[in-house]
Amino acid sequence: MENVSTANPANKTKAAPAIKSKKLTTISKLGKPEPRSTPPKPVKPEKAPVTPKPETPAKTPEKKEADTVITGDSKRVQESKEKAMPAPAIEPEKAVEPLKALRRNEKEQIVYLKLSDLHPFKAHPFDIRDDAEMKSLVESVKDNGVNTPALVRPIESGGYEIVAGHRRHKASVRAGFTELPCIIREMTDDEAILTMTDDNLQQRTEILPSERAKSLKMQFEAIKHQGVRFKDVASGDVGKRSSELVGDRNNMNSKQVQRYIRLNELEPDLIKAVDEKKLGFVSAVEISFISRKN
Repeated sequence: MENVSTANPANKTKAAPAIKSKKLTTISKLGKPEPRSTPPKPVKPEKAPVTPKPETPAKTPEKKEADTVITGDSKRVQESKEKAMPAPAIEPEKAVEPLKALRRNEKEQIVYLKLSDLHPFKAHPFDIRDDAEMKSLVESVKDNGVNTPALVRPIESGGYEIVAGHRRHKASVRAGFTELPCIIREMTDDEAILTMTDDNLQQRTEILPSERAKSLKMQFEAIKHQGVRFKDVASGDVGKRSSELVGDRNNMNSKQVQRYIRLNELEPDLIKAVDEKKLGFVSAVEISFISRKN
């Protein structure tokens, strides 16, 4: 009996703690998986914000910021371009402006003047001869008109002085016209002389010695009046330098210019003899040095 009683209480006391430990272990074991099962559920919402979709808009604003900085400058560039853009739009209007500018240049505009308002150049050294050349010019004017306008300058007393175009003027009169195409230009006396002599010496095919002598002397005097150009030339050499310039204008040397100018010292009968080839050029130059008193 003693063995039974002793065994029962011992067994009871030993069994009780064993049951409790089993319960604790089960609770602990049950408690550990419960928290493990609960955190994975919130992990899903954590993955949602981690998704790169919000990152892509984050990248886009960065690009927008960079763009805004660039666009800030680009807008200014665009504004400047927009300001410059109207220029090509105005181009068709500007294309008309050159025509207006040409119309405003009245000095070189061709105008038709009455023949009665045109006067020959003062002391014009060239004769207007009724030769075969003049007859052909008259016929050309009748058929085709005057192709090259005359050059004139206004006169204070009224009308215009012909600087270049005396033969065209006479041919127009012979052809029965009442007007002549002209270019009006403001010119000084020296400028008009140089222009008139250059035009006739270069355009005419037949020039008499007396005509060349007068025209070269007029050029010599006109250039000599413009002595401002000879600042570095001694006063005694101005005439020599003027002769050189006259020669350069007419493909002659200065000695030839001086010889032609000497013909102006001859008597009218002697200069006429030179034109008619009755008196030689060299002999006429030598005679020009003889005093008229002798």
